[in-house]
Amino acid sequence: MNADGSNQVNITNHMGHDWWPAWSPDGKRIVFHSDRDGDFEIYLMTSTGDEQTRLTDDSASEYDADWSPDGTRIAYTSDRSGDREICIKNVSGKGVFNLTNHQANDWAVAWQPGGR
Repeated sequence: MNADGSNQVNITNHMGHDWWPAWSPDGKRIVFHSDRDGDFEIYLMTSTGDEQTRLTDDSASEYDADWSPDGTRIAYTSDRSGDREICIKNVSGKGVFNLTNHQANDWAVAWQPGGR
């Protein structure tokens, strides 16, 4: 939509819930989480809603994604280990790094401007 709220366009249109969109640093893509395939997973799409692809695929929920400042990685919350942990994954879909790994719940992901 426009900054004044006019010209709203639905770019996801299905029965699932699509939440927490975040623009890529270059403004060309959007990351979001959705339960369209049964549990919450991280998805990517173009800014027009095209090329919607699933970035994560696990039986646990994964959500609250945020772009790295350079646009190459996504940080997100995962319930994969039984606790909420913060993970990082390459936008290409390869490589997962569990940034936190302990019994406490971790969430509310955000990158430092320098990318750390």
